[in-house]
Amino acid sequence: DDCVGDASVFVSHALDNSFGSLDDALMSLAKRRNLDPAMTFVLLDGFCVFQEEDEDAQSDHFQSTFMKSIKASQSFVIVAEPWAKPLTLTRCWCLWEMWCAVQCDTTWEIVMGPEHEKAFGNTLVTDGATAVLQEIRNLDVSKAVAFRQADETMIHNAIRDAGEGEQE
Repeated sequence: DDCVGDASVFVSHALDNSFGSLDDALMSLAKRRNLDPAMTFVLLDGFCVFQEEDEDAQSDHFQSTFMKSIKASQSFVIVAEPWAKPLTLTRCWCLWEMWCAVQCDTTWEIVMGPEHEKAFGNTLVTDGATAVLQEIRNLDVSKAVAFRQADETMIHNAIRDAGEGEQE
């Protein structure tokens, strides 16, 4: 079947973003990379992982599954919309995916749909890079949440503990 294939791109996105916005961002990615959208396969975790089911075994499974899926992909893409306060940075599982991508030494790319790219560009032109950097400094991923408190705690602890281990 030509509609299914091995994912070459792992896409980290927040389900709170609209599907239209996600589609716009992925079409921008395809255009920029000169990819045929009909033959480019992406892994959209929100459509293949249902986080409310099977609570007991879920966290360990997700931890290893995301790592394996990201390793198997050729690249990792984060949908950063809106650009100043990306919803992906408010969701713990998205942070987990980013952490896994760092651990896998995977190529990263930040994507946005045309509307969000235009807003980002306008900010750069009118307010300058300092304003963009200030928005980035204002981000606080420690406030990211998950559907279940246990997942939220596990993710925050795992990322914090890994960071502390790297500093030693």
